[in-house]
Amino acid sequence: MLTEMKTLVFSRRISLALWGLITVFYAAKTTFLLILATLYLNFRDTSGALNFVTVVFLYSESAGFLEANHKLIGTAYALLVVPFCYGFVRTVWLLGRNRFLTVVAPSTQANGNTLKIMRPIETFSKRLDSLALERQDSTALLLIFEIFEVSLQTWQAYRTSKSIGNLRVNQTYGIMILINCWSTSMIHYVWEHKRHNPRMARFLSVLVDLILGFVWGVVMQGMLLWPYWSVFLDQSKIGDMLEVPETPDRELQQILVLSATNFLLNVFPFFSSAVRIYEVDVACVGRTVNCSELGLHGSKTELTPVLESFSPYLLGNLAFTDCPALGMPSTLLEFDGVQTIAIRRSTLIEWTTDVAINETTFPALQSVQMIDSIVQCVPTGIMQHRFPSSFEWLRLKSTDVNAFIHGVQDAWWSTHYFHCIDCGLDAAPQAIEYIHDLIDLELSSNELSTLPASLVHGKSPLRYMTLAENRMIRSLDAEVWALVSQLNLLDIQGTNISTIPVDATNDASSDVEIWAFGTPLCSSDSTRPPQLTCEQREKSA
Repeated sequence: MLTEMKTLVFSRRISLALWGLITVFYAAKTTFLLILATLYLNFRDTSGALNFVTVVFLYSESAGFLEANHKLIGTAYALLVVPFCYGFVRTVWLLGRNRFLTVVAPSTQANGNTLKIMRPIETFSKRLDSLALERQDSTALLLIFEIFEVSLQTWQAYRTSKSIGNLRVNQTYGIMILINCWSTSMIHYVWEHKRHNPRMARFLSVLVDLILGFVWGVVMQGMLLWPYWSVFLDQSKIGDMLEVPETPDRELQQILVLSATNFLLNVFPFFSSAVRIYEVDVACVGRTVNCSELGLHGSKTELTPVLESFSPYLLGNLAFTDCPALGMPSTLLEFDGVQTIAIRRSTLIEWTTDVAINETTFPALQSVQMIDSIVQCVPTGIMQHRFPSSFEWLRLKSTDVNAFIHGVQDAWWSTHYFHCIDCGLDAAPQAIEYIHDLIDLELSSNELSTLPASLVHGKSPLRYMTLAENRMIRSLDAEVWALVSQLNLLDIQGTNISTIPVDATNDASSDVEIWAFGTPLCSSDSTRPPQLTCEQREKSA
């Protein structure tokens, strides 16, 4: 197989295998870019994956960017498909007319040291066509290109390491980085210095570069997207993903194109075979204090040393679980960059105003969650001060908050997503009236008998309203029905509502769905409006 000429010639079988590998890589990259282009261009399709991920996992600022720029992003990806389609077609054509694959030896006039550590400045397709170095580029241009690559990779690595909490992904990156850092030097040392075969060294260097580029640009991107794609296919997994400390919103800010920077960093792998150079670590985006595992009750005295062991500069999400007597310590105030505070399967006995949530104490806070818990105090720390403007999502689930929630007025003013599910409510909270930018209101599985129109009056941003499983609700005010002109979803499943005003259906938005499974509306023989769905449905968030 090896010759002493200036070219390395492979047998027909090996040549076909190599050309086939190149063709598969081109086809995979073309397909992947085409899928991305399709996702962004069809962003407004409510049954599509990207729309689903946006509604369920992203906060309003990120969702707004996609809403405004999805066509531009999709068009950019579509244009990027063109050169890869050309490369795919060209490799198929070359495969049909070339009996052998040859690798040209490095030019004897080029700088030897440069060839050992630098890659040629050539188009990606040209490098794949011949797997050869056919140009003599200046060392200065090579150096500039390398500095640009490494700088961009390091920048991307820094951003990603603070957002991606998938250990398997980070470990895979670590393996690729190790291979990328040492492969070129080892290959040249073994094949060029020891065996005096620069042609094989050149071939192996380009082949490793090609494989690493494919893994980085397609395989790793697929690994990052797969958890969200699997949730889209099986939406019963949504609750598990929403209730973990690692906020999906932070990961999606790096995976999806939510800024011009993200677009540059996301397409860069497709045009460079170099792997990001950065220190691999499990991203410290979330910490869970499990009192049961630690042998604690959850008192402020017990939790203080635990919280002091965390870095306030890295922590983004903090959860307390299985704490039988949870008291919020003042040490919590040191984490002014925290974005999510969650309480799960715990009994809250103290959350006073000395640990109050406001614009000064937690300026970056986006979400507060109480799930499967018991509240045995009046948590003034979340009641008496206005939340920061960054706050968007209040999630109360399987936690009886009836004893204190009616004492809240404008503290939650900046909320966009208000979810109170199975909270023991006998009346809708007055706090809703003070939330002017409300997008999603869910009050399902409570003991409500009505929803006062005054609470939702004038809320033009409102798009989703869920009142399901409130058996005592028999009717809604006309002003509430009027909201169907702006809503995307009204879920009244499991209520006793039996009529819909004619004006409401006539003025309803073309996109609205009214879910009415288990109501008298679906058991009557009267004509049903086209917006009404009588099949059982489950809300995606």
